[in-house]
Amino acid sequence: MAFEPTPVRLTLAALLLLLTTFFLRILTILPSRRPPAPPRTSPAHILIVLGSGGHTAEMLSMIRRLSPKRYIYRTYLVSSGDAFSTLKAIDFERRLTASDTTTRDKKNPKVVRGEGFEILTVPRARRIHQPLYTALLTSLLCLLSCLRFLSPYHPRGTLNTPQRLGTYTPTTPDVILTNGPATGVLVLIAAFILRFLGVVRGDEGVRCVYVESWARVGGLSLSGRIVEGLGLAERFLVQWERGLGGEGEEEEVVERGKVVGKRRGGREWRGFLVE
Repeated sequence: MAFEPTPVRLTLAALLLLLTTFFLRILTILPSRRPPAPPRTSPAHILIVLGSGGHTAEMLSMIRRLSPKRYIYRTYLVSSGDAFSTLKAIDFERRLTASDTTTRDKKNPKVVRGEGFEILTVPRARRIHQPLYTALLTSLLCLLSCLRFLSPYHPRGTLNTPQRLGTYTPTTPDVILTNGPATGVLVLIAAFILRFLGVVRGDEGVRCVYVESWARVGGLSLSGRIVEGLGLAERFLVQWERGLGGEGEEEEVVERGKVVGKRRGGREWRGFLVE
């Protein structure tokens, strides 16, 4: 019996082709499937998510030895109403670079800039005791804001660097670092969407690093389960050895001939990252 290209069959064939292309595209850009990045020698732009309260305190402790020479431009992402994290980021930068000048963007009051850094404010993904049906809307608003700020078209100030580097104009972050707040998960989802749409090429940066909270001794937080389940991060670090879980073969992490941690499955442990 000859094949008859009826409208229904053509529609089904088109849908099958579309779904196959969609699935293959996802497989090629999933952060968890990407090879480790080679050591970077050029200036880098890092985006750090500050999730308020304990998340902010942990994050600032983790980046206490951050090198401004390596990460020459630093973006801090905070949620609306979180003045604590904004002030902590400014204080951290003062100690990091001995610079005491900050300005608020006249065109966008949600942006605060200083020498070598900026602080971006996005809508809070979910407030305490907020009903789930309204949290979906606020999370969507947060996601849209993250997409805008991660886009290479988001205006950023130029930075005067040593003569050998010339003038550095940061674009999309090379590294995204988050440790568990809902906003951090949405940032990783936003990065994934930009990769999928081809707005950001995966081989040009946007390496995502997720660090599970120190408070999670064994199991993962909800954010951790989402990030791991969707494969949103190139590196997934836990701070307790028990957090490695029991799946997969355990292997040692060796750097410069020295064992610095362990890895099992997609999780990595290097001891406590906070003080």
